[in-house]
Amino acid sequence: HPIQLTSIYLNLSSLKDSTKRQISIFNRVYWIYYLEIYGVRIKCDTEKWMSIENKRVLAITLARGGSKGVKKKNLKKIAGKPLIDYTLNEAKKSIFVDRYIVSTDDQEIKDYCLSKKVDVPFLRPDYLASDTASSTDALQHAVDFCEKDDGKYDIIVELMCTNPFKTSSDIDNCIQMLVKNKADSVIGVS
Repeated sequence: HPIQLTSIYLNLSSLKDSTKRQISIFNRVYWIYYLEIYGVRIKCDTEKWMSIENKRVLAITLARGGSKGVKKKNLKKIAGKPLIDYTLNEAKKSIFVDRYIVSTDDQEIKDYCLSKKVDVPFLRPDYLASDTASSTDALQHAVDFCEKDDGKYDIIVELMCTNPFKTSSDIDNCIQMLVKNKADSVIGVS
């Protein structure tokens, strides 16, 4: 993983083993790197997420461009940020999500998500983005695409844009609850 220090780039994977130490806290594995640059000792932290009981987790946000009530509501600003930002930011912080994608039919939403470094691997077909299309069908389309792309997922998480108050802890706690209780599904209610 490259780390930028002012204008110096370092590839941490090329460092000698004696310069790094691994510690585990809950489900996270932290690698602590000690670097010496121009006589200054610097501690750098990087994180590698652990899986939950070796299960692969795919999280999906459905973000339609056309909406009956408020057009392009996912890009409308709430407290100074586009509505979709709240979900994007928390999804990226989840410790259990292996892959996070946004499924949209709208090029503007796709471009916005890509600018935020979020995976938008396709534009959803029109028949899955109409007022009569079900979210179940749109989710299944996204899951099928991702599984063809990179293999089977054990847990699918839908993260709705219209719930901007969820946190990464809420997401991770739901996933933990699902696995711990061997449940078929978990629904967050606020």
